[in-house]
Amino acid sequence: MADEDCDDRLDRFDRRPVSTGAAAIGAGWIWAVLIVLGIGAIGVLLWTFGVFTSGIKGAGDAEVYKNSAANRIRAQEGFETLYQQIKVADRNLTMTAIQLSAKPDSDKLSTEALGQQQYCNDLVGQYDAKARKFTQAEFRAADLPHEIDMNDPQTDCKG
Repeated sequence: MADEDCDDRLDRFDRRPVSTGAAAIGAGWIWAVLIVLGIGAIGVLLWTFGVFTSGIKGAGDAEVYKNSAANRIRAQEGFETLYQQIKVADRNLTMTAIQLSAKPDSDKLSTEALGQQQYCNDLVGQYDAKARKFTQAEFRAADLPHEIDMNDPQTDCKG
């Protein structure tokens, strides 16, 4: 009887590590799956939170960019440059118109006058668009016009 008892105990001992190891491997897979699902759920929650707060964050980021030193400097310098380019283009157009009045049959001068007028009008459009842009409008110098006055002889783009 002692031999049977010993054999039974040996059989149980031989089977026990296998069943314990299999249970541990099964539990490990379950934990791995739960961890992956948990990380995925956290990712989805963070993405959802980002979507719902994107309006507030976007508005805040826009204000930060608009008020940055680089944007302020670029905007102010841009207005000064465009305004002076408009005045120069208008003066060049006036000079071409004077030459054209002396030689009214000159196709070259007529073409130049037309091109200069188009260039001047393009600059006016750029200035006026810049004057309405969110990141630019506030940084125009006080002595520059809000929009280009097409009745002002210095900026009317007429010869």
